[in-house]
Amino acid sequence: MAVLTRLLDAVAAVSLLVGAGLMAVPYAEALRHESRRRRAGSLAACVRCRTDGRARRCYKVPLQPWPGMCRAAVAFPRFAPQAPTHMNPVWWLLPLALLLAYVLLVLLGHWRWRGAARALHRRLDSRAAAPLSAPLPALVSLAEADGLPAPVQRYLRQVLREGQPIPSAVHLRQEGSFNMKADGDGWKAFSARQRVLTRSPAFAWDARIALAPGLAVHVHDAYVAGQGLLHAAVLGAVPVAQLRGGGELARGELMRWLAETPWYPTALLPSQGVRWQAVDKHSADATCRDGDLQVTLRFHFGSDGLVDTVTAVARGRLVGGVSTPAPWQGRFWNYALRGGLQVPLQGEVAWLLPGGASPYWRGRVLEIGFDHLGVTAAPAAKPAAAAPLSTVSKVAP
Repeated sequence: MAVLTRLLDAVAAVSLLVGAGLMAVPYAEALRHESRRRRAGSLAACVRCRTDGRARRCYKVPLQPWPGMCRAAVAFPRFAPQAPTHMNPVWWLLPLALLLAYVLLVLLGHWRWRGAARALHRRLDSRAAAPLSAPLPALVSLAEADGLPAPVQRYLRQVLREGQPIPSAVHLRQEGSFNMKADGDGWKAFSARQRVLTRSPAFAWDARIALAPGLAVHVHDAYVAGQGLLHAAVLGAVPVAQLRGGGELARGELMRWLAETPWYPTALLPSQGVRWQAVDKHSADATCRDGDLQVTLRFHFGSDGLVDTVTAVARGRLVGGVSTPAPWQGRFWNYALRGGLQVPLQGEVAWLLPGGASPYWRGRVLEIGFDHLGVTAAPAAKPAAAAPLSTVSKVAP
């Protein structure tokens, strides 16, 4: 699908460039024709020109057989004394040169972006292979829900099953729209793939946002080993944002990992490191720590017992290269059973500004897959089988 998308972008770019070049040719040839017509008096021959479609073909005609032929041609618009004309090759080479430059830029961007993605996933692999500070259970035990706030108990018992394997990683494929304007509507279509580690907080989001036919911005948004990353580049080659490090950037990325746990709800079990604090009968605060970083988000549970809203009091909002804290919210809906877990298939993310909610991400999950550690699931309705290393659930359009 990614190759097909790039081919379609290339075809669109070719059409635009060649079309612009062909539109410029008649105007340029008209100017050249007028210039030659004015110099025609000094020529020893006259030329008969014929318009064939867009092309203007001219033929040199000798002054014979009668001397007044060129003088008589002045009275007839289709005959004009001028020098023989030919299409200047530069008008054809210019669109081809622009096309070649575009193709080279796309290839360079693809090569650079693939290299950056591979490096990012190697960091995730290293993080996944790193030893944990304490061993974690491999199977779900709903006894962990005992003593948690009432809405959290109901949620965990609804979305999880006793004895099912706890995923070690999650793979998602998404599509939707992204608002490119901080103030206003600048929604552009995006497609993305995301890999998440659940036993130690980490994720990598690789997205492609279409700005125009043949023009896209590639985005990496990630959190690995206590470091945040935000990298955006036009066609994958021309950087427009490059942020990396700890502090508020890492804190905001860890918030994203915690806010998206409805896609991997086993990460919300107390044994996985999340601490819960009751708020009211429909809300509870979840706190997650990774090294020196600690974040707290408020989870709100709907009348159906499922998470419908996750809110942060303050998360860094990047506007004009400056990060300012602002309330932040994610909403989830359209839950379905995927890989043995109840997960939401649609969502929206927004900043809660004084003028009201300002959404900037709207998307849906097309595919979700879970990696396990090769454990055996507990018996259910039939004898248990060894859990596959990777299970993928596809969502119908």
